[in-house]
Amino acid sequence: MVRKPKQRDTIITEALERFDRSESAEHHNREMWLEDMRFVHDEDSQWTQESKDKRKGRPCMTFDKVSQAIDSMIGDQLINSPSIKIRGFEDDDADTAEIYTGLIRSILNKQEADRAQKTAYKHAVTGGFGVMRILNDYADDECFDQDIMLKAVENPCSVYWDADAKLVTKEDGMFFFIVDDMPKAEFERAYPKASVTQSDKFSGVGDSSQWFGKDNIRVAEYFRKVPKKRTIYQLADGSVVDEPPELDPMGQVPEFRAREVDGFKIEIFKITGSEVLEESEWTGKYLPIIPVFGKVININGEFKYRGAVRKAKDAQRTYNMERSNYIETVALQPKQPYLVTGAMLKGHEKQWSEMNTSNRPALTYNLDQGMRPTRESPQMAPQGLLTGLQISSDDIKSATGKYDASLGARSNETSGVAIQARKAEGDVGSYEYIDELVSALEYAGRIMIDLIPKIYDTQRQIRILGDDDSEKVMQINKAKRDLITGEIVTQNDLSRGKYDVVVDTGASYATKRIETASQLSAVMAQNPQLGMLGADMWAKSLDLVGADEFIKRVRAMLIKQGIAKPTEEEQAEMPQPNQQQVQMQQAHMQLEMAAKEADIKETNSKADLNSAKAMMEQAEMSVIAGEQAQLKQQVQQLAAALQSMQPL
Repeated sequence: MVRKPKQRDTIITEALERFDRSESAEHHNREMWLEDMRFVHDEDSQWTQESKDKRKGRPCMTFDKVSQAIDSMIGDQLINSPSIKIRGFEDDDADTAEIYTGLIRSILNKQEADRAQKTAYKHAVTGGFGVMRILNDYADDECFDQDIMLKAVENPCSVYWDADAKLVTKEDGMFFFIVDDMPKAEFERAYPKASVTQSDKFSGVGDSSQWFGKDNIRVAEYFRKVPKKRTIYQLADGSVVDEPPELDPMGQVPEFRAREVDGFKIEIFKITGSEVLEESEWTGKYLPIIPVFGKVININGEFKYRGAVRKAKDAQRTYNMERSNYIETVALQPKQPYLVTGAMLKGHEKQWSEMNTSNRPALTYNLDQGMRPTRESPQMAPQGLLTGLQISSDDIKSATGKYDASLGARSNETSGVAIQARKAEGDVGSYEYIDELVSALEYAGRIMIDLIPKIYDTQRQIRILGDDDSEKVMQINKAKRDLITGEIVTQNDLSRGKYDVVVDTGASYATKRIETASQLSAVMAQNPQLGMLGADMWAKSLDLVGADEFIKRVRAMLIKQGIAKPTEEEQAEMPQPNQQQVQMQQAHMQLEMAAKEADIKETNSKADLNSAKAMMEQAEMSVIAGEQAQLKQQVQQLAAALQSMQPL
């Protein structure tokens, strides 16, 4: 869409008003972010100029204990890096959800995405907030396929979001800015028709133009939501789509329901303080900026956020001062003055004046009324100074939430379980930072779910990663004919289904593998027979050169012993017996079958004999029973005859 000059002027006016309001609302947070970052990273920033002036040349040394706590928090995040998992709303979506999970894991596994998470988390822990962004671009210069990328924002103060946004992810905001300075020569090459003027617009705390030099042009990326109504359609199978259904093979319109909903489209403008340079439309429905906060609180309607440095600065400054005083006191001990008279030093003034700078083995002097030079006892460091040092050190630990066990210091614990429990207890104070990173990654996952069917919308191959970081290349959106129905169906269709995001905050796969190896090693040492049942699992958990060959040999041993069942691949690799071995095996099987048949015949013969005997016994019983019945009948007939012969 090509806008008229008046419309573009309206965009500039709107952008400047929104920027000024955002900068004003965030001014204090950005000032404190800059101060905290400088406190940790700038040389001599832990001493204020006022403190240096008051000490008038006395030692102003820095003994940075805050950085150690920050580094420990960042290390915890690297070891226990959260991971994104995708779940389908319906059972039929489970396979596609697995592809989504593997694809997102592949996106986040790239070096630039890993750096984005690390940089944003470091900024959040130190200064109170960091920022990541999501982009889509061509995979390379030789294809038309695009990929989704997570990238770092090196200076989070260059990002300004809607001050009216209430959610911690800022996804409910209506706009955001990313400002930067382009070298003047590069700007002229990219935009030869644009006005080249210096401007202090789109400038705030932490991103002022003097950071970038004099010959630069301030440029801002301006993302804004614009209300847009759209129609959704529900088909007969219950699925909801954005396009009306096509005619069926009979030329009839399938049954569907339609309704209009309120939505947004996201427009992107690249602007200076006076004109629009470029404009485009974002592919997704979410603003692709992801803030990562430290500790956040809303006070009287204003958001305040801080990192671990904010509350530890006073304790660190006190510690630096006390350590400097202690070192000064100790350093002055060899310089305790002598008590002398002028007569004692007469003729030896030079060597006495050089006493503290030379290595003379002896000093000569003159006796004055039988007396010689005497020296005062050296001043010892006050006990209160040492106590203050310990208190300041403990204050830093309390402010950062990182105690000795979390920083690797030895304690009374001896067992591994006790050490880990003590360390975990000390890490409780920093869990909130990880939780905020989890919220940011959950939002990043929802952005990717929205983008994937729009970016990966053609037939192509993608690389996905499993839970164990194993790679797999998969074909997506491949059209094929169903052999039963004859219809064209899409295999691994990423546009089908609905999904949500779950962020796993457990240990990374590498950490789990190390723990598995340790625990299985302990089991095998205590109970070798039980350990043999998991020998292949133990081998897989080891990080060894040639591990694949070692695993294969362990598996072969377990299969031979009947402990493990071979996979199809292992069965195919098993050596096949030669013809002679086959013939011997067949002959052996025939002998076994013949022996079994003989046993069966013998068993059947015995059964037949027993059956015949039973039949004979039954026949004899039947004869006896028959004879008895006949005899009984004859007796009854004889009795009747006798009765008829009696006289009346």
